[in-house]
Amino acid sequence: NGEHMVNFGMFQDFRTVVGNPEFEQKLHEFIHAATRRNSLFFPYVAKNVVRFPAPIGMFGRIKTERRGADRDKVNIKKAGIFAITAGISLLALEQNIYQGTTWDKIEALEKSGVLSPKDAAVFSEAFTTLVNLRLQGQFDDIANGRPPGNNIDPMRLTERSRSQLRQALRGVNQLLRVLRDHYRLDLISR
Repeated sequence: NGEHMVNFGMFQDFRTVVGNPEFEQKLHEFIHAATRRNSLFFPYVAKNVVRFPAPIGMFGRIKTERRGADRDKVNIKKAGIFAITAGISLLALEQNIYQGTTWDKIEALEKSGVLSPKDAAVFSEAFTTLVNLRLQGQFDDIANGRPPGNNIDPMRLTERSRSQLRQALRGVNQLLRVLRDHYRLDLISR
């Protein structure tokens, strides 16, 4: 189910902190082999990722929460950081690329030909923008005595930052289209 796929996505991104790194290598090899044996694994994980399109309307309007404590805000993590990290990690896992940050994986996927140079640049820029906006929001939360979170109010952003957010959200949706095409998700039954 979706929760299992999210948990697997977090698990497969592990790194050795202490101990013998050879165990990490063997576990990565095992995971890669196990996922390759199940031909539907990658499309079904991708199907879970694309269920969450970025909150941007056709004419560039940023969709915010309509009620509750987060009314008029966007959860940056749900709006795009999750989709980019999960989507890029999935493409990387398929190519047996498991080391480095999301930016490193985007670069490696470009070098391996999975992503076009144009797509790689869009995804890298979108990820950078979303991470920066999230950090700025968290600094603002701390400065105002609130616990740091993932929500930002687009109307409190400068016009330039709001434009960058729109562009980043379009980049997220572009990645979701790449995943749909790469894994032929339109051919998988609901």
